[in-house]
Amino acid sequence: MSRFQTFTVRNGEIWTRFSATPVFFRASHEHAAAAEKLISSTHTDMELIDKLDNIYQERASAIVFACSCLEAFINGLIQEHFPSLWKGVEQLPVTAKWQLFLWLKGKRNVFVPSRQPYQTLLEVVRSRNSLVHFKSEYHKAALHGNGKMVTHTENHLMPRDLVRDLPDRLRELIKELCQATGITVPVDNPTATSWLAGTGELAV
Repeated sequence: MSRFQTFTVRNGEIWTRFSATPVFFRASHEHAAAAEKLISSTHTDMELIDKLDNIYQERASAIVFACSCLEAFINGLIQEHFPSLWKGVEQLPVTAKWQLFLWLKGKRNVFVPSRQPYQTLLEVVRSRNSLVHFKSEYHKAALHGNGKMVTHTENHLMPRDLVRDLPDRLRELIKELCQATGITVPVDNPTATSWLAGTGELAV
């Protein structure tokens, strides 16, 4: 079995359960790192232009996987702690599920959208929705004093600073929720390093 699977025995039969959260986290981390590596390996504007398609591809993947990670995480918590409510909340937006879980745990004042780490949740969900429900429209580009043009894609749809910092931001968000509600911060294996550990390296 995968290290992200657990099993139980029911009536003499083996049943398994898969945890998608760490898989999505690792995928987001890898794509975010790949996007940043492409940028840091360029030395001229022309080199950067040649790599933009691949950079945007990696950034988009990082954002979509990050949102999937956060949704899988909160879904698992609601199913585990409030199973009788699951069918009624399954279709709620991701942000509403995070707010609801905190509310049900008696932490009504913890979720503050205007501060971190919950700003990250809103940013990731907004970027993911813009990508998944993409509308092909013209947007005015910004021209800096040095003559450099910055597009809507770079500034708003897939901003570099958001994607570059995604692994640390996801860790902070998940840890905050766990600590606020008294839940043990998740690990991928009791004998291995937590998949949330560290600041820049994937647990192996």
